[in-house]
Amino acid sequence: MPAFFLTPFGALATAFSLYNTVQNIRKRQRWFWVFWPLAIIFAIVLLGTIAFIVKLIYGVATHR
Repeated sequence: MPAFFLTPFGALATAFSLYNTVQNIRKRQRWFWVFWPLAIIFAIVLLGTIAFIVKLIYGVATHR
């Protein structure tokens, strides 16, 4: 159970990675196309993490 408390830190790391990936895409270097799959993966992971945190908060708040 304590590992779930580290989830927000993973979300922050994923957000920074997504930001870095978008910055590399904007540079338009020769190999910028490599970063598109990474951006998609990071966005999906970030959305899943946010959904997990919201579900966890909802479950704790409505637990009777």
